[in-house]
Amino acid sequence: MAYIGSKPANKPVVASDLDPTVITGQTALAVAPADTDEFLISDAGTLKRLDASLIGGTNTPSFLAYQSSDQALAASTTTLVVFDTEEFDVDNVFTNTASNYKFTVPSGEDGKYLMYVSVSKNNFSGSSFQVEVIRTRSTTETLAMNASAGGSGDSYEVAGNSRIVDCAVGDTYHVTAKHIDSGSRNILSGIGSTFFGAYKIIE
Repeated sequence: MAYIGSKPANKPVVASDLDPTVITGQTALAVAPADTDEFLISDAGTLKRLDASLIGGTNTPSFLAYQSSDQALAASTTTLVVFDTEEFDVDNVFTNTASNYKFTVPSGEDGKYLMYVSVSKNNFSGSSFQVEVIRTRSTTETLAMNASAGGSGDSYEVAGNSRIVDCAVGDTYHVTAKHIDSGSRNILSGIGSTFFGAYKIIE
């Protein structure tokens, strides 16, 4: 661009340079902003452009897996619960292959997760039915959450629980079950009966 005389010096835009009608005089956005929409913000006093894609977030990774057929549990034996079917698995964080039914926290997705589990007894009334969510971190196993059912009441009781878990990248979580009734007993299958899931909480 050609100038007559000297070129005007660059001057940063300050608050007093902006008239409120710059905003109020524009057409209102009637839908949620698209990821490519942009905002003008002050970052510690420096004006910057911000893409809408960086605002907020989604509750992912997330998954929900369940048991597709009844599973036998030997008496007084801690047994890995089979979650062989996925209802959904955003970011592919759950493994539903044989002997490896676990949730793994992926790279860059550490943080707090809402985790939930439900395991249903298939018509047995043993005095103790214990379910545990086990965390493995650097080969060390710790209890992340437990649930229990039992007694001489309803033989179709459900052991279920949920809690917020602070997860680190590389942590894995699997579910075990144990009963002390006599002989082998079954877990009741189906997405409404025996399932395991989690989703990341936006902080």
